[in-house]
Amino acid sequence: MRNWLYILLGFVIVALATVLLSFTAKQQQKTICQEVEVRILNSKYNKFLEPRDITNHIENYGIKTKGEPLENINTYLIENVLHHSPVIRNVAAYTNIKGQLIIEVEQRIPIVRIIDKSLQQYFIDEEGVVLPDRIKQIAHVLVANGNIPAISVQAGKKIFQRASDSLQKNSVLQNIFLVAGFIAKDDFWKAQIEQIYVNDKNDMLLVPRVGDHVIVFGDASDLKEKFVKLKSMYYAFNQIGWNQYKILNLKYKNQIVCTKR
Repeated sequence: MRNWLYILLGFVIVALATVLLSFTAKQQQKTICQEVEVRILNSKYNKFLEPRDITNHIENYGIKTKGEPLENINTYLIENVLHHSPVIRNVAAYTNIKGQLIIEVEQRIPIVRIIDKSLQQYFIDEEGVVLPDRIKQIAHVLVANGNIPAISVQAGKKIFQRASDSLQKNSVLQNIFLVAGFIAKDDFWKAQIEQIYVNDKNDMLLVPRVGDHVIVFGDASDLKEKFVKLKSMYYAFNQIGWNQYKILNLKYKNQIVCTKR
């Protein structure tokens, strides 16, 4: 008999909780939106996207938020509109019982700024997505220039998914993307390397922030091994000084060819 009482009590508790949640949800939907709070989740180092940019984007699509009943605010539509922005990677929009519309945004993080030989400029993010040149306040992003083929780019699209691009054109950008991606994930190299220059032989030359030398990197083959060799050379520089050599050539496997001043 006691077991049945426990079961019945359990059903009553679940039913009451369901009714309460339903009532709370209905009350929330009748609540007027008092505030739109935009949270840029990954803005510690790059603040090119600001909360006002998000609210302006929504307003430009005629979506009403503040002062509207929460039940009239289509959070799915807001997410869909913001997903179409080339600088936004992920977005979540939801409301709460306090009358707030919360929009959480993860911005795309550029790893390199491309200036091709036609002087066209654009950014590439860590997934290979093209970002427009107009984005602002970029901190510590590599610049790549020189003999970089001019291709048609579209903001929000991946740089390596166009069938019209030839393998030769893609290989230069692919090399830059791979090296820039490696540098972006390593705090030491991110602090050391500020520029990638592509010469007429399609070799990448790395320009450091410290030291008056140039690093001939070649292509992106043996990427990790080249950086290991270069770091060992940098440790040696702390003993012999930073002005002994003008060129460090990493093109050749298992060795560094250094040219003295």
